[in-house]
Amino acid sequence: MRGYSLSHLSDPVLLRGLATLVAQDRAATAVLLAHLGEVDARRLYLPAGFPSMFCYCIHQLASGKRRPTSASGRRAPPASFPPSSPRWPTAGCT
Repeated sequence: MRGYSLSHLSDPVLLRGLATLVAQDRAATAVLLAHLGEVDARRLYLPAGFPSMFCYCIHQLASGKRRPTSASGRRAPPASFPPSSPRWPTAGCT
């Protein structure tokens, strides 16, 4: 896996890369939202055993099995308040 040290990049290359990544992130976010909307419209969370799209997102998409790894290949730390935390309103989600 490639490291994330960018100290070797010149200022213009770094800024150009940042602008490109922001544009890619916006495009990916738009596609992600379109997918979420279509899954919700088709109610595909029901056959998967979830009572709502919210529960599907919390338990299926944000499960610990899919936690990203850090640049070093180690598991990234969990979110500051994971779904099991009282701050997540998961009432009704099984």
